[in-house]
Amino acid sequence: GAAVTYTDGRGTIGQGSLVGDSISRGEESTVSRPPDLEIAVAAPHRQERVRFLVEKLTELGVTRLLWLETERAQKPPPSPDKAQAWVAGAVEQSGRAWAPEVDGPVKIGALQGSVAVAVPGAGAPQWKELVESGARFVVGPEGGFSPGELEALATATTLGHMAQFGLGSATLRTETAAIAIAAIIASVRTPG
Repeated sequence: GAAVTYTDGRGTIGQGSLVGDSISRGEESTVSRPPDLEIAVAAPHRQERVRFLVEKLTELGVTRLLWLETERAQKPPPSPDKAQAWVAGAVEQSGRAWAPEVDGPVKIGALQGSVAVAVPGAGAPQWKELVESGARFVVGPEGGFSPGELEALATATTLGHMAQFGLGSATLRTETAAIAIAAIIASVRTPG
């Protein structure tokens, strides 16, 4: 059969062959888990945008996608089964050895530790410092976080640190901001 590369989404990559509708497994190797990259995000309004977001964050190497429950979010996140199906397709397409965890939804005040929050109009971040700090990146819904949500986030993260940063002068859709963050971080982490 045709040669194929396969992965289990938990660090194993193998070379095998396609025999009928199944893969005959061959030589396998284990890939170390990548550094943590967690993005907490409110689900976009339309399902096709949610799917696009899940697929692209998977392809870019996000290790955990955490759905946020926010005041301005109009739709709940997808079911875990649906999200995992999208993740599986993106892992296969991108050849990633590790699939991200998809969790939530959680209220904004439940986030703890160091966070970096995308806020329109905030200054440009020092990406390398944010990445090295291990901060969780947070992206709000269309319309942004309410003042009360930003206050709750600041209170919840008092033991950690909350940095606010911008992504330029344009107002970005939720999925665009999250994907931009993941792409920038992937480039910061890639040597050379």
